[in-house]
Amino acid sequence: MSVIELGDAVPWSPPEPPPRRSLRPVAVLAVALLAATLLAGAGPTWGEPLFSIGDGVLDARLVGGTLLVTRYEPDGPGRFEAHTPTGRLLWTRPRAGDSEYPQLVTAGVAVLTSLYGQAAARDATATALDARTGAQLWLRPGAVVVGAAGPRLVLQDVAGQREPYSREAGRETRLLGVDARTGATVWQQTVPATSLVDYEYSEESEGLVAVDELTAGSVLQRRDPATGAVTDRREFATSGTAVTGFAVRDGRIQVSRVGAPGIEVYDLATGELLWRYEKQSYGLLPCGSGRWCTVGGDGIHAVDAGTGRAAWGIEQYNDVFGRSGDLLMAGGLGTSASVSHEAVVFTIDTRTGAIAHRLDGWIGTYSSHGGRLVVAHTDAGQWFGVVGLYDPHTGGVRVLGRARLGPTPVCVAGAEVLYCTGNGLSVWRLP
Repeated sequence: MSVIELGDAVPWSPPEPPPRRSLRPVAVLAVALLAATLLAGAGPTWGEPLFSIGDGVLDARLVGGTLLVTRYEPDGPGRFEAHTPTGRLLWTRPRAGDSEYPQLVTAGVAVLTSLYGQAAARDATATALDARTGAQLWLRPGAVVVGAAGPRLVLQDVAGQREPYSREAGRETRLLGVDARTGATVWQQTVPATSLVDYEYSEESEGLVAVDELTAGSVLQRRDPATGAVTDRREFATSGTAVTGFAVRDGRIQVSRVGAPGIEVYDLATGELLWRYEKQSYGLLPCGSGRWCTVGGDGIHAVDAGTGRAAWGIEQYNDVFGRSGDLLMAGGLGTSASVSHEAVVFTIDTRTGAIAHRLDGWIGTYSSHGGRLVVAHTDAGQWFGVVGLYDPHTGGVRVLGRARLGPTPVCVAGAEVLYCTGNGLSVWRLP
């Protein structure tokens, strides 16, 4: 049984639905009840945004308590606006080009990149601003920002390269650790052309955890992204064709090779080969107690993290919105990019693969708050709908607000507010 909560009102429980894809009436009844409540003016006042911007919004990022909004302008590349979460305008700044977007924030510094949408690395530029005032702190052309580690940024020098995201044969990789506020170089490292580089990020903060180098001789070196110091060095008993990629995840290293489908998994502590994942995959990620999952065109599949043996698979869906312990929040977006081509949210128990709490007509937004997934439901044929928090343990949805929404809005929860873009911008206070 699913529960739709209207803010602070008494939860409403729909009747128990028949099995399989039969929860569409739940969404219809929920939205009908919401509309009736609004029209009648009864019940508590819920759902009023702290503030909204009606149109011309391309992107929004919550950066250290400041909402940085990218605005469209018909006669130019647009502008950036910084607002408090309650809507007070702090500053504005013209965009350098229609490919410039906010990338990240760390230690009160907002980083803009002009790389996205550009094919040539010569167009890559990193610009650092004071997130509170908008003042430009520094600018570095020909650089890609890899990530942040507290008050440090890790950059890759791509000056003179044709494709910034590809590794050109015979070219070294030059990495720079810089102070986020001043841009001063704190450390630098040139990685030989024969080595591969990868980065490990925190699941919670998305900050950089380590900078990893895998040499042609199968030696892994891990560096502290804040200082550049080598924190670990491991040798692996690898053999076979050349390595094309690797990643360190959850105490293991995954290696892919030329002409060899699948992934080899080694123990990070001993360097020994543990098992091979034979199917073609973009990578395996921890997804619960003793489980790793892979997501691709053939759906969502889980393996035993210790042995690599297949645990379960779901072939019709390949959208994983988030995780809470051993529960995956998954489903479809109802777009051509979604295997199922339908909007739906449900819970997967990663220990067994069992599916529960299916809600048709709702989509997940890849953002969570307090273990609950931010979900949205758009009125049929309208760019208007509701947003709420989906509990993967019970299937209940606590509706937070109603506003202009696109069919697949981008919604993010953080710093005590929830904001959504896709048809303008709306911001609500989180419970």
